[in-house]
Amino acid sequence: SDSFTYSGDDFHYHLRDMTEYNGRVYLSAYATPKESGGDSDNSIYSELSGIMDHLFDNRLFDISSEELTPMIRENYTAVLLVCPPGGGAPETFYEVKGSLGAELAVNEEGELLWDTERISSNFFFSPATSSFSIGGTCRVFCYTFDEDGALVRQEDTGQTVDFRR
Repeated sequence: SDSFTYSGDDFHYHLRDMTEYNGRVYLSAYATPKESGGDSDNSIYSELSGIMDHLFDNRLFDISSEELTPMIRENYTAVLLVCPPGGGAPETFYEVKGSLGAELAVNEEGELLWDTERISSNFFFSPATSSFSIGGTCRVFCYTFDEDGALVRQEDTGQTVDFRR
């Protein structure tokens, strides 16, 4: 995986980017639920363990995209975290259900730009594939914040990225 992970009380956090902005450190991440009684494994499989267990336990090998996509959306939340100046655990600054946090940047106007990958459609389960088991497409949305931390705008960039796990 190309992300660093850590665990909170109820979620695994998968950090994907970071930037300093306005004297604070911001982290782009996505959260996935910890499975009840589950292990502390932070692997890609653990991201989807609840869904995978459900699919295998119920022998849903031919699940439709219409059934699978909402399950995937429910499993992921894009999280923009901010580190407190004095140290300690990062705090949630902003979150978007059904998405993964992606790149962070600061534009020429001095605004914080946060890309998220919204789980969109065409998700499929492929238990026989060796490189991934679940795939689909995400649309990239950009959230723009001003120096006071207010959301200025949210826009669909028109870009898509593949989701493979």
